[in-house]
Amino acid sequence: MYNIVCTIFVSRVRCRYNKPIALINIDVFNDVQLTLYFPPMSQSPEQLKFSTTHEWIFIDADGIAVVGISDFAQDELGDIVFLELPEPETQVSAGQACATVESVKTASDIHSPVNGTIVESNQDVIDAPESINEDAYSTWLFKIKPDDPNEVEKLLDLQGYQDSINS
Repeated sequence: MYNIVCTIFVSRVRCRYNKPIALINIDVFNDVQLTLYFPPMSQSPEQLKFSTTHEWIFIDADGIAVVGISDFAQDELGDIVFLELPEPETQVSAGQACATVESVKTASDIHSPVNGTIVESNQDVIDAPESINEDAYSTWLFKIKPDDPNEVEKLLDLQGYQDSINS
């Protein structure tokens, strides 16, 4: 259950849940203006699937696979300074290196967790790669239209992933 607080002013209503999510400006003589703010996508690691190569993935409401790197991976890499992400319409295979992340320590490949076609790369993270270090689970890298969405179910859950990195 969400606790939403609304404060009413003479000329506006501000609703917020931790951060402002909506600002409504009302002018009696003009149209109502509605501005919505949605916080960045942040997935709980418990909701994700993981590959043994440290990528996380989830299937969104449109059936598109959203991919990022795990918090463990970003911590091992250190300060991330550069990303090379795949181009849209690129065909990828599960386990195939399709992107590169560079940090002050090293460079590492990012692998596709599933077979499919790249539909989008996150241009914002290319401009601010350090955002991965700030919150790995709210920073997606690319999106894939999977050939078989059920393929995701074969990946590790959080416990399985933690077991794999602790062994």
